[in-house]
Amino acid sequence: MNSETLSQLLTCGESDTLDFKLTHYDLGGPGDDQRMKERKRAKFAKDILAFANLWRDEPRHIVIGAKPRKQGGVDAPGVTGHVDGAELVHALDGFVHPCPRFHYAPVEVNGLQYGVIEIPADRSIGPFFATKDVGGGDGTVEPLLRKSTLYCRRDSSNVEASPGEQAAIWAWFQQGQVIPVAQFPAEEAWTQIVDRTQFGNHSCHRILVLALEENGRDPNLAHLAALDWSLVIDLDPASQIEGALKYCRDRITSRRALHVVTPDGKLLGDVSRATCWYFANGLQIAVDPVREPKFKEWVAKFGRSTTAKIEQIAAGCIGPVSIVALCENTSRALLVRKLIEDLVANFGDRATCVAITRSMDDWKTLSQQDMAAVVPISIRHFLDGLAAYARLAEVGAVPNTSCSCRALGVRQRTCRKNVSRISKKTWNWCTWLQERAPRTVLSRFDTS
Repeated sequence: MNSETLSQLLTCGESDTLDFKLTHYDLGGPGDDQRMKERKRAKFAKDILAFANLWRDEPRHIVIGAKPRKQGGVDAPGVTGHVDGAELVHALDGFVHPCPRFHYAPVEVNGLQYGVIEIPADRSIGPFFATKDVGGGDGTVEPLLRKSTLYCRRDSSNVEASPGEQAAIWAWFQQGQVIPVAQFPAEEAWTQIVDRTQFGNHSCHRILVLALEENGRDPNLAHLAALDWSLVIDLDPASQIEGALKYCRDRITSRRALHVVTPDGKLLGDVSRATCWYFANGLQIAVDPVREPKFKEWVAKFGRSTTAKIEQIAAGCIGPVSIVALCENTSRALLVRKLIEDLVANFGDRATCVAITRSMDDWKTLSQQDMAAVVPISIRHFLDGLAAYARLAEVGAVPNTSCSCRALGVRQRTCRKNVSRISKKTWNWCTWLQERAPRTVLSRFDTS
């Protein structure tokens, strides 16, 4: 977004791709109670949902610092300051799923400052639904948000999509570009992930090892909460402040208990009903970073307590166990190998382990020593796959274990004819959803 583009937008009226706001969104302040904060954030969430679901191949914009005149034209006094785009993304937590991609940018025109939220025409994930009811509980006023509802733009208004509009939205998201086969992850890679994580097996305990890059503060990490994890071993001390736990906490606690544990702490709760989030490198609770120990220092300082906690988890898990390691930070490779060795040693033949990484060479020792199957895909692809799985679960269409590979579209031969209609990021995870879920979802929203 630049000054020239914004100048052109300021000469236009509100439409299905353009909206004006005189001031920044009020997302709730210290003086607001929880109910008021929810109402304020729900208004923002509804705007983003409506624009993100628009079935048009052009970007959509919300210009902050201007308002339309009744007699035509736009008053554009600008704004006196700007907001952090990360705050806007965080404001959607718990209100929408999946989270739409958008970008906030400060732009200057004629010496005045404006804020512009740009929502791209992106088919790689979506459609987007509200995930909670906000407002209207007393029956006297219209609700601000309805759970499981599909919103869209109709002229300059945000409305609940009619059955015809729902069909158009689903059709638009299905019309992805044809991507060269070389750009797709290998079929075998997705087969390994689906088989080893046993998505449809509710008796399987799942353990997650996170060795993410420290600068990878991605809101899409919230998709990790699509699966119920018995144990998460997080190597990022700041995860609670600006990492995976920050983005996953609300979704996990909506379904099960969450226990945050440090090396000096004790495990609590039933592993079948709770998630233990274990900070193996210590926990940062303030702005001052925690110094991560070198591998030998870690073994001396935390190795014994970590092994004891893994033994305790193993004693409480009955049945199969799936271990997933997200491997990005190569400086933690020795520590990840040590953790997987302990996990495999304690769970024995009950455990299957898969390591997901884009850097095969840095993590190949895991497969060479037969500790884990190393799958060559990016963490973002895995997160997109979990988002697709969550959408299946929302419409009650999760396949069982025996048909999971085929149902999720991993088998290339069963979905080859559909490749031209499938989005780039999640083509092989979403085939089953895209072919069947539209009928399921439309039947839920048909009010005729």
